[in-house]
Amino acid sequence: MEFSLSKQMGFLFVSRMAAFVIVFTIPLVLARAFSLEEFGQYKQLFLIHETLWMSLSLGLSASLYYFIPHYPKEWRAYVYQTLLLLRCFGIVGGGGLVICKSQVARLLNNPDIESYLPYLAIYTGMSLLTTNLEYIMVILKQSRLVASTILLSDVLRALLLIGAAVWMHSMLVLILAALGWMMCRLIMLFLYLRTLGMTWWARPQLGRVREQFYYSLPFGLASIAGTFADSMHQYVVAHVFNPTIFAIYTVGCFYIPVVEIIFGSISDVTLVRLAELRNDCRIAESVQVIGDSVVKVCLLLLPLYVWLLVNARNVIVLLFTERFEASTDIFKVFLTVVPLLAFQLDYVQRAFADTRCSLQIYVLRLLLTGAFLAVLVLPLGLFGAVLATVVASGITKFLVILRVRFLLNITLFELLPWNQLGRISASSLAAGAIIWAFASMVKFDSMIIQLTLSALMFAVAYAVFVWHFNGIEAQQKYWVIGRLSHYYRTMLGEVPVPR
Repeated sequence: MEFSLSKQMGFLFVSRMAAFVIVFTIPLVLARAFSLEEFGQYKQLFLIHETLWMSLSLGLSASLYYFIPHYPKEWRAYVYQTLLLLRCFGIVGGGGLVICKSQVARLLNNPDIESYLPYLAIYTGMSLLTTNLEYIMVILKQSRLVASTILLSDVLRALLLIGAAVWMHSMLVLILAALGWMMCRLIMLFLYLRTLGMTWWARPQLGRVREQFYYSLPFGLASIAGTFADSMHQYVVAHVFNPTIFAIYTVGCFYIPVVEIIFGSISDVTLVRLAELRNDCRIAESVQVIGDSVVKVCLLLLPLYVWLLVNARNVIVLLFTERFEASTDIFKVFLTVVPLLAFQLDYVQRAFADTRCSLQIYVLRLLLTGAFLAVLVLPLGLFGAVLATVVASGITKFLVILRVRFLLNITLFELLPWNQLGRISASSLAAGAIIWAFASMVKFDSMIIQLTLSALMFAVAYAVFVWHFNGIEAQQKYWVIGRLSHYYRTMLGEVPVPR
């Protein structure tokens, strides 16, 4: 089963990485195609979208990770009613955004965005439905299909948005291109449901709806609280400062997409497996799966954090030009979310149906974020806003770890392989010290050459340290050696390549 889990994680990771390479270019092109004020406007629009989308979903799509493994014979019924409920929420939420568009524009201190909000309402309503496309594929363990869908969808997205930005330089055309992309995803969802023998409509049963709401509502409210906690600092900065300053701040809070790809590819598959194990009361195996998943995430995210921290200024300038150099200090603080994400275990609470406690923790996080913002923004400005968000996030993630320990009835030391995680952290820091010394002594005129050499040196040093100091276990070493040997013999023509 471990090999099967790793294989599913691998398919998701590779597809999302490939899509990341394509989609990653979108904000980079927009930062060059639009002025600072227009780029800030674009960021504000999609900040509203993210907030509205997370609030309206109420955890219904994510609840399918729990219900489909628990009720394998009735999974179609849960998909039907999820899509129906999301259609209703999309209509209500979109209509509310249109009615309150003037108030929203005033909240963000930018009246120019008011005319775009009706289009954004339609976009958000469609995105509520299309998110289920990949969710269903992951839950049904169709790893190859979900990988192809993610890649195809994001290639289309990049082509439409980049084309609109480069050729038209119009915010309205950009939004219309996004609507066209979302319509294509809606068609893909409809065709996929047809292949599963499903129609677009089926009469829901009140008992199932009640059961799904009982599970998802606390999780959905927790998601709303978490969304507002994540985005509150941006709303505060948008309200206090002008769109130009907001653009500088949002680039500093640039969330590296590969981070979410790594975490999501591993946690999504882990969540499905934990739901199965919990259903069979196999707690010991659950602990093993959780530990293995955290190690996999840390092996990738901890070194990425250290490398980005050392090269923060060059990364910002290379990606967004020197106009955004002032974002560097904010970016260094915001990067703390990367190692914090590696230890995020709220997916375990979802697998154990502990959604009420999850709600309480996220509400606490929202309150802490608001309190820290009130205290830190006035004296520290933009730096205080990002610091408030990071500190509140760190506190609540530690509380989640304590809660998971309680759910599994084990000690904190037994929950995770702390010794192995410590060796991974030490290997990352050692590799970071090497490239920091290299950057201090050697400078290149080309920033691309500087970052490329830094990345290569870091990768080699980290691989040596993590291998030598047993950051990966012996069984994992044998697996790596076996795969490398297989690929080497394949290149020599000694073994056939699997079709």
